[in-house]
Parts: sequence; C-alpha cells; structure tokens
Amino acid sequence: MAVKRYSEFRYINDRENAGLYRRSFRFYSERSLLLSAMYYALTSALFLGVFLIKYRIELLLTIPFLALLFVWYLKIGMKDDSAAQKPEKLYTERAFMVYVLGVGALFTMLLVIKLPWLFFLVDTYVVPAASRRFDSHSRRR
Repeated sequence: MAVKRYSEFRYINDRENAGLYRRSFRFYSERSLLLSAMYYALTSALFLGVFLIKYRIELLLTIPFLALLFVWYLKIGMKDDSAAQKPEKLYTERAFMVYVLGVGALFTMLLVIKLPWLFFLVDTYVVPAASRRFDSHSRRR
C-alpha cells in the first residue's frame, strides 16, 4: 500500500494538490513514503520468515523469490503513471504476473515436498550432547 501511495504522490507531483486528493498526503514526502515502504517490506519479511519456519521449513526457500517480488513491485511503483497506482491494472505488467504465478507454484510445491536436508535449521540443539561434557574439576573456584 505504501508503494501505491508513493506512486500516486509521484504522479501528482505537487504537495498541495496531493493534499487535496488525499488528506494524508499533506504529511508525507516522496522520501518518507519510500522509507515507509522499505520499513513495511522488511518488517513483513521478518514475520513472514518466522511464519514460514514455524509452519513448514521448506517454505523458507521462497524468501529470495518474495524479496525479488517486493523489489519488482517497487520498481513498478517508480514508473510514471504506474500500475501500482491502480492495483486492479497490475495485470498489464505481464512479466510480473507470470513471476507471481511462478512464486505461487513454488509455494504450492514446497507445501507438498519434504526436504529433510533443511531440518537441521529447526533442530533444538546446536552442539551434539556427547560433546557437552562439564567436568567439575575444570571449573575455577
């Protein structure tokens, strides 16, 4: 949503007219909208990562593809008269839509496929128990 607002603000290109169009634009600048979009993207990536690890560790492999999705959407938002201003027009960005479908297909596949080599990321130990010997004589008193 922040990229949509950013795109609208850039399109209007006049703070006063932007404030008449949307009251909240009186308090924004191009810079603050871009920074808020970055903040929201990073925060959502953090919580998305936590969710993906808790739900199914294989879904963690989608993170780089989702990051590219965020960046690509920002790139679309930076275009003059962009589709980000009117999300219902996003279908005109054909390559982007194909990519979204590809990420969706990857997500769906990873819901079904088990990748045991990723399980070490959710194991509850870091060092095997056999190497964790505590010798009471080695401690300083």
